Amino acid sequence: MVVDPKGGVLSQVGYFLQRKKGYKIKVFNSIDFSRSMHYNPLAYIKNEADILKFVNTLIANTKGEGKEGDPFWTKSETLLYCALIAYIIFEGPEEDRNMNTLVDMISGMEVKEDDPDFMNAIDYMFKGLEKRKPDCFAVKQYKKYKLASGQTVKNDNLTVLETKPFSEDTADKLGVSKRTVERLVQIAANLTPEAKKIIQEADTKITKGAALKISRLPPDQQAEAAAVLTIAPPAKKKLDTADLESLLKEFKAHAQRFISGMTAFNRQAETFARMSYVQSNELWNSAVAVTDVIRAFSKKVNHIKDELQGEHDHEN
Repeated sequence: MVVDPKGGVLSQVGYFLQRKKGYKIKVFNSIDFSRSMHYNPLAYIKNEADILKFVNTLIANTKGEGKEGDPFWTKSETLLYCALIAYIIFEGPEEDRNMNTLVDMISGMEVKEDDPDFMNAIDYMFKGLEKRKPDCFAVKQYKKYKLASGQTVKNDNLTVLETKPFSEDTADKLGVSKRTVERLVQIAANLTPEAKKIIQEADTKITKGAALKISRLPPDQQAEAAAVLTIAPPAKKKLDTADLESLLKEFKAHAQRFISGMTAFNRQAETFARMSYVQSNELWNSAVAVTDVIRAFSKKVNHIKDELQGEHDHEN
């Protein structure tokens, strides 16, 4: 094993050792994962004790620096990780026993604040497992985690009372969404006195959605922006359903061409497997670039959708 903190050893002698001396080089780069081979810690987990060791290590190395918070949250996190990993190891297929599956499961744990009886995909998974194996380790850990997510949790003779955040509590009392309260708070906190006065005098000419956008501007630009909106409020662009359908078809066509191209490359997988380390790096860097673009596009669309929904909520 060679420690190469500056990355110079690999570039200077890696090719020589690989090509001339027949060495197989494996690289673990914790700074730039796009240039790193991968390590699957879940492959080494064989029993419940291994799960607990891994979870404790994971939490200890991801909690960051500074003073540790309430131990209740660490215990809740431990219960959740133990339940999910136990499900992956003991119930999932071998090809799914990796960290990607763990991340996907956590992402699938949707919560609806206005519906306490709502069950997400992971809840249903464990409900099904409980019917088959009610006494298994994964089910026991998940039930303890769900108990801890209630308003009152008793753990190690310590009662933790969960208090609602201001925005959630106010939303319940006013009968509006939590997001609406958060936006109103942001407007009130960030607007300058001059901008507030102009908006108040404008009455309905400036919507709450527009006021939110003004509150995000630098202080010296807010009053001018508010004044412009009182003179010429922006007209809403009408969306043509036919145009939207046409754009959707165009996007799907691009996606299908990409899928077809990747399917063709899939038939050459053996050839790709013979590439050098440098070539493989270039290959995966290209793949990561594609996924990054798709992820950025999805994030931007969802962000705009949220803003449009927020403006609609404020206007109503």
